Amino acid sequence: QIREQYGGFESFVIPAEKLALTDNGFLSTGKEEFPFTLEGLDQFAGLSEIPKPFFRSLESDIRCILFNRRLKVRLNDNRITNHIRINLNQYHQIIGFDDPKLSQINPVKLMEVINSSLPQSLSAQKVMVGSSYIGTNRLHISCFSPEHLTEPRPGDVINGGIDIVHHISGESGTQISCYLRRLICTNGATTHICKDNKPLRVRRLPNERFDEADMFQQIHDRLAQAWEQIDEKLAAIKALTEKER
Repeated sequence: QIREQYGGFESFVIPAEKLALTDNGFLSTGKEEFPFTLEGLDQFAGLSEIPKPFFRSLESDIRCILFNRRLKVRLNDNRITNHIRINLNQYHQIIGFDDPKLSQINPVKLMEVINSSLPQSLSAQKVMVGSSYIGTNRLHISCFSPEHLTEPRPGDVINGGIDIVHHISGESGTQISCYLRRLICTNGATTHICKDNKPLRVRRLPNERFDEADMFQQIHDRLAQAWEQIDEKLAAIKALTEKER
């Protein structure tokens, strides 16, 4: 599913001064015109500093006038980079934009890094996906291992998992956090406990100093760190229960 969603991902760099919205709602690059996804439209609302709900509500012919004027003002004030990288999905729709000086990781390759970061005691076959969101511009996966667990009391099963949020466009990079899953009902229902308030972050690195391999290594290291934190949390819960006895 991830390969289907992001396999045809494309991007190209254009001068910001060439950008313009057309009265039929497309983005013109001076040579070509592309339709938007809703996420892409929201990002361009931010580029022109126009509130997203208001920007969405406008008719395309009014939206283009407002956007083009606001963009010109921001360019004249040097508040926008000279070049912008436009990101397209497999249907050649705009999903967003970002600074071409920042490195970019395709989610298909991200999955390879996730697999390689698993502890030696785990294989990809032993990791399950609890929930996922596969959007045009953002990927969110919550995965866990049924074998990565503790049982401080009979029937009180607690195992650990990892949340991964990855942004394709924009300035945000990858966020990684760990949590524990506790069985709360005989029907198999679980709840998340001990979830990190401050996720581990991997910033998008500048291209002139770093390459894709550097980004992969950073993500790999943060994932390995998160799996280690799960072991620490499981051990702490077990020790606390034994102390109470």
